[in-house]
Amino acid sequence: MTSDRASELLADVSRLRARTRRSVASPAPAAIAFGATTVLAAIVLALFGSRAFAVTWIVAGTATLLGVGRAYRRQGHRRGATGRGRRAMIWSWGLFVLCFVIALAAASIGSRVSGVVAPIVFVILGYAGLGAFSRRIGPAAAVAAAGLVAIALALAGATPWLVELVFGAGLIASGLGSVLGERSR
Repeated sequence: MTSDRASELLADVSRLRARTRRSVASPAPAAIAFGATTVLAAIVLALFGSRAFAVTWIVAGTATLLGVGRAYRRQGHRRGATGRGRRAMIWSWGLFVLCFVIALAAASIGSRVSGVVAPIVFVILGYAGLGAFSRRIGPAAAVAAAGLVAIALALAGATPWLVELVFGAGLIASGLGSVLGERSR
């Protein structure tokens, strides 16, 4: 083996290690997809009421979660890195189910507003966990800001569908901000 070939192999190994060390998954697809689902759910809530809202989240939320998982798998495969996918999907499914159960419990125990605010709090906490897990806290901070604005609206007496609409728009904006931030690197 020549020294040029050895240097080339070492450079390849170094690039591969750098690529697998940093997090491969961007939080942008999840924020954009769940933001769109939240906007859809807000429209359904405004037009058809809370039962249709719950059904929308069961159907569209599950489809969104499956689609985002598929996008993350493809993204990781394209970048040549594997790992952490299973733990992230377990975290995501757990958060999705927990948010849904918390929303139902809070709405049945408290008011409709608490049924909207409680899952937003868990989404903020979930994105903080995912941000720490993926070593990207910026998108989590953007989701937290959108969530806090939505919570402030709810506490000020805004209708639940408006709170959901604002939070969904904030999720979409944070996802698009992540995409723009990643492209500028």
